[in-house]
Amino acid sequence: MPANLTPQFYEARERFHRASTNDDKVKALEEMLRTIPKHKGTDKMQANIKKQLSKVKADSIKQASQGKQKPFWIIDKQGAARIVLVGAANTGKSSFLQAVTNAKSTIADYPFTTQKPIPGMAIHKHVQFQIIDLPPYNSSSPGWMNEVIRTSDLILMFLDMSSDNVLTQLEETIGTFRENNINIISPLETEDVEEEIDDEELFVDANSRNTIIIGNKYDSNECNEIFELFLEYKDMLEVELPIHKISCTKNLYINELLDNIFNYLHIIRAYTKAPGTEPNFEEPVALRKGATLIDLAMEIHKDFANKLNFAKVWGKNTFDGQKVSRDYVICDGDIVEFHI
Repeated sequence: MPANLTPQFYEARERFHRASTNDDKVKALEEMLRTIPKHKGTDKMQANIKKQLSKVKADSIKQASQGKQKPFWIIDKQGAARIVLVGAANTGKSSFLQAVTNAKSTIADYPFTTQKPIPGMAIHKHVQFQIIDLPPYNSSSPGWMNEVIRTSDLILMFLDMSSDNVLTQLEETIGTFRENNINIISPLETEDVEEEIDDEELFVDANSRNTIIIGNKYDSNECNEIFELFLEYKDMLEVELPIHKISCTKNLYINELLDNIFNYLHIIRAYTKAPGTEPNFEEPVALRKGATLIDLAMEIHKDFANKLNFAKVWGKNTFDGQKVSRDYVICDGDIVEFHI
């Protein structure tokens, strides 16, 4: 019997594979259980999810009892998504981190000034994103860097568009991804239908990560010639990734890049309110496209979702105050009034 797994289930499964902590894994597994269709065709999957959930919870209790300090490269996820900066030395990753977040990173003309993952929080359209700067990425990079990359929702591959060495940077960075079995794909690649998985594939990570190219230091006339050569070479390597040109030092095109990142991540914003009150437009709840009313309620609190009776919505696809069911699909900008 076909499992007929839902998009919400696949999204929760992706979050499990990208989880950086046991707490994140528990939340994703619980979401997988909640969204999996309940019929005979998924009985074995449900049992395996419950088994995996018990194992992760047991690991958490064991770690807590032993008082082990987590490795320096494990960083708790925060915000609507995690963005990881990857590239060769001196491509401007640290400058970008400082330009868009509150993080403090060492910036210098000499290579390898970044020695550990440095996280920061960026705010765009009132939504917070976690951005992590990594040391230069090459065949000699330590294994923990790949573990951080695999937790990402989006990779920003940085290249120096003012350098005659930019083609080598591209080839070596892509080669390092391939050496480490990380399949970088364009966030513009979408599938209308999820490929059905069987029970044996349930916890197999395909290692595919959405990636875009950032052509940094694009602030001189010489960059135009380099960029044209770069485009020809990129096509020869069959690299089908979106490219965005910016300059961190001159603050060029950064806001436009953040707009595009917002779209690549398929983020939508919902504004909640209690009956008789006004919504707070400064603090939206960030969700992924396709999220339902019950997903929004779960983001607020699991118990809140369980007690939900109905909701009223003000949005572009409803009339003002329309009463909606639990499976209503949230649209960007919806105002939702919960009744429990």
